[in-house]
Amino acid sequence: MSLLDDHSRELLRVLLEAPPASLDLLSTRISKDTDETAGSLVSRAIDSISLWSTSDKVAFIQGHPRIGEQSNLSALSAAEQAKYATPPAVLRRLEVLNAEYERRFQGLRYITFVAGRTRAQIVEEMERFMNIAPGLEHDETSPKAIGPGDGAWEAELERAIDDIGRIAQDRASKLQPI
Repeated sequence: MSLLDDHSRELLRVLLEAPPASLDLLSTRISKDTDETAGSLVSRAIDSISLWSTSDKVAFIQGHPRIGEQSNLSALSAAEQAKYATPPAVLRRLEVLNAEYERRFQGLRYITFVAGRTRAQIVEEMERFMNIAPGLEHDETSPKAIGPGDGAWEAELERAIDDIGRIAQDRASKLQPI
């Protein structure tokens, strides 16, 4: 049984870019409070998501677009990413870095709160995070792939969820009260 009204469910779909199964699960865990702001609804949603099983959290993360992805973007993501023209070389670099990240962190996507930064700045962030020299894909010393149960993987899953919350809060701050 859904505890969220249709408007709140749609709001969370848009702000969190949550896939249908994640919305279904969220709709059974939280309800909209009277006079609630979009920001407080997002906060409660992220708090709820943090209590989900690992597999449900991964499914939620997988619903979010990859950094630099050009297709399958929500209207909000497309508008946010259209603010800055991105050279093809940067988009290719993001493809390489996304692939390496997903190799290292099995089942996850690299999520970051872009907050007005260019994709070139995100390339630098990803290279620093993964300790990859600019221009290199990876080398023989690249860390092995890790997955659920590994402390670094679990921490990265939580960081990604937190950043989706930050993205959604930023989007919510630009809306009128619900």
